[in-house]
Amino acid sequence: MCSCNNHRSYLPPGHQPVHAFLRKHRDALRGISVLAVALAAAGLVAYLLTPTDIERAEADLKKGWAVVNTLEDEAIQASKDARGHSKRAAEYRQAEEEDKDTGDAAFLEWCWSSAHGHKQLSKAKWARRENSLPLAAESRRLLAEAECEILRAKDARDQGTPYKVAPRVREILAPVLGSH
Repeated sequence: MCSCNNHRSYLPPGHQPVHAFLRKHRDALRGISVLAVALAAAGLVAYLLTPTDIERAEADLKKGWAVVNTLEDEAIQASKDARGHSKRAAEYRQAEEEDKDTGDAAFLEWCWSSAHGHKQLSKAKWARRENSLPLAAESRRLLAEAECEILRAKDARDQGTPYKVAPRVREILAPVLGSH
């Protein structure tokens, strides 16, 4: 046989056992290689689908605005309810005054307790309004500060400077988001 037909490549003596191992376990190694490529592809997809730092900060800002809008709506509703309860209390007091001379003690007691109940509800609703408005005002200030941080982060991103904004925004909005 001619030496040119011998297709065995020369391996240095130290590489022969490694080459033999690779040939013996080539199917298992192919499976491991495919698995490694699949995991890398899955990691890349997961990385591309996870929200960015700025997106997380904007999501927190959106939640904060929802809280503030709820507080403001609650203050408006409490104000309307307080006026309604004051009006109902006045109606019951007027009915009590008109029927004072009739001697119907049960009706007078009912009018008095209804007027008293509505007056107490009115006071509670006004107190809730007086509490909600300062909370909403402070929350609006914090939201404006968080929005400024997000804009700074976008500017830094555009300039190529990394700027972690989500933890800072979460820290700023902690009083707003933590209580609701």
